[in-house]
Amino acid sequence: MNRDNIELITKYQEFEKMFPPFIRDMDKGLCIPEIAVGWEWCFDPSEAIVLEKIDGTNVKIVVDGLRLEIYARNQKHKGYVKTELNDPQYKYINEAVINRVSKRSKKFKDGEYYGEAIGLNIQGNKYGLDKNLWFTFEPHKDGVSAYKDYPTTDGFDSWKEWILNLRSILNPSVEAEGVVFLNRHNGKMAKLRKDMFSTEYKHR
Repeated sequence: MNRDNIELITKYQEFEKMFPPFIRDMDKGLCIPEIAVGWEWCFDPSEAIVLEKIDGTNVKIVVDGLRLEIYARNQKHKGYVKTELNDPQYKYINEAVINRVSKRSKKFKDGEYYGEAIGLNIQGNKYGLDKNLWFTFEPHKDGVSAYKDYPTTDGFDSWKEWILNLRSILNPSVEAEGVVFLNRHNGKMAKLRKDMFSTEYKHR
């Protein structure tokens, strides 16, 4: 895609929140040993791909021909807001997306793509990158990496132990924030983060 021919258009999008497959005790903010109805697919390898949840800034892009729209997650409005090229607060997010799109070997088809912006100027550069990059929630070389050694059970304790000891694939010297479950068939997503578990917490 030729970035010189990209047209950016302002609009607002609803924010689709990702939920964990385990029910959360909302008083504690922690998961309990009960799978949420309808989210059993997360623990079926034929249904789900288990991706690294990298710790960055959530960004969505919308592709329509040569038009690329970039949206940053807005916590105040609980949605996505179009980034502006002349707004300093979006400088590194826009740079991360353009760096990825301009180098991508396979052209994006029309549609919406969700991912994380990380890198040199974003949230302290946790992963030690030498530039700003945007990673899609897709299992290919331009996206986040998939884990292969995850538990082959839906048991709460197995997933808790695995998540709490998880290392980043992007940079193994760094602890992973958690994982994203991507449905192979419909693109639905769920998440599990380390801070959704506790070694001390006991559900009653």
